[in-house]
Amino acid sequence: MIEDRVIVAFQQGCKVEKTTEKLATMNPKVVAELYKIIEATAKVADAQARVHGHLDASRSAEDKKKGKDKKRNNGHAEVLAAEKGKAPP
Repeated sequence: MIEDRVIVAFQQGCKVEKTTEKLATMNPKVVAELYKIIEATAKVADAQARVHGHLDASRSAEDKKKGKDKKRNNGHAEVLAAEKGKAPP
């Protein structure tokens, strides 16, 4: 009985159209089935986003750190160049 309530609550709160469609067609009876459906649709969405290059907002922490390091290095190089009397690039 509790699993039914969990599944219904998730279905009512789900705002992702593809996931809602899958839940309606597959009609999970236990929470384990619900998790399998959710995981599968999330993997598909991530794969599609990678193929189409829409993962800018969900870049990994390492990628973000590398970007910050590059910015810091560039700024530091300009300061050193200015201190030596050279025009910054």
